[in-house]
Amino acid sequence: MYKKIVLLVLLCFLFTISCSSPNNPNSGNQSNNGGTTPPTTSPTEEELIAKYGIDISQADAEISKQIEANLKAYYTEMGSYRVIFTGTPKDYSNNKSLYELTLEAAVNVNTSMNIEMDISNIDFKDGIVPTGMFSGAVVDGSENIFISFKFPENKITTIGVRAFESLYNTKEITIPNSVTTIESEAFYLSSSIEKLTLGKNVKTIGDQAFLYTQGIKELVIPDSVTSIGVGAFSGSFIETLKLSSSLETIGDSAFDSTSITELTIPASVKSIGITAFAFSQQLTTVTYLGATPDAINNNSDVFIMCDSLKTLIVPNATNPNDNGWKTFLGGTFNTVTK
Repeated sequence: MYKKIVLLVLLCFLFTISCSSPNNPNSGNQSNNGGTTPPTTSPTEEELIAKYGIDISQADAEISKQIEANLKAYYTEMGSYRVIFTGTPKDYSNNKSLYELTLEAAVNVNTSMNIEMDISNIDFKDGIVPTGMFSGAVVDGSENIFISFKFPENKITTIGVRAFESLYNTKEITIPNSVTTIESEAFYLSSSIEKLTLGKNVKTIGDQAFLYTQGIKELVIPDSVTSIGVGAFSGSFIETLKLSSSLETIGDSAFDSTSITELTIPASVKSIGITAFAFSQQLTTVTYLGATPDAINNNSDVFIMCDSLKTLIVPNATNPNDNGWKTFLGGTFNTVTK
């Protein structure tokens, strides 16, 4: 009997200690004034914009100063690097681009980082990204700094001339679905881009829009696109290409010097310019979905210097034995099959 009483007392003592232990999840959450300390919560997106947003209408020196300060502060609070731009665009012909200002400020903070450039809160006038706003530059010490873009969902309809030219520190671009027009030289010489996703409502891709974007290996032209301009993807080493089923016009040298092995030309195409697919040395097979070899207005050297190109597939041909198929678009086809 005595042993049972001792054991009961011991168990009560241990229970009392455990309830007051610092390891108890219900203990230690009292504030100094006797209240309960609220749990730690992450700031809302609105709070982050209010705290870290940088008005782009300011002078370049002030923008640069704020970028550097905000990169440090944002990393301390959130554990990543982010630049949030707000306000209204200015004339970038007399000012540095926001991309260049960001790179210069980033070099002062660190020599290796991934930065999200949030442009979704900018008030783009008339839905246009203006010339030079995000054009790149060679900035010493920025070789290991990479910038990704957070685009707005429904604010941009047009990407202006040279708006994103010469990007050397961006690997991926996703064009928002609101965009209908990509103007000439918009991403000219942006050699670091490896992945390009075009929005599903793009209709026009301007002349030299992606000239020498040599990092792109796979490209899907969405079915909304009807026109691709002169030299639009010239000098890009594309390995896989899917054209829009609504495409009507392909400009001169639009896809010259690609690394594609196969190409399908939609029946919707009405015109293909001179040397549009020239110098594509690995191209072996073309499939054309139209009915007759003269359905496309073309120059005779669309496929000039495509030395491996020997096979033409015409599944919808009204007469696959038409001699016009053998020299279709200036090619030399040894095999024509339906």
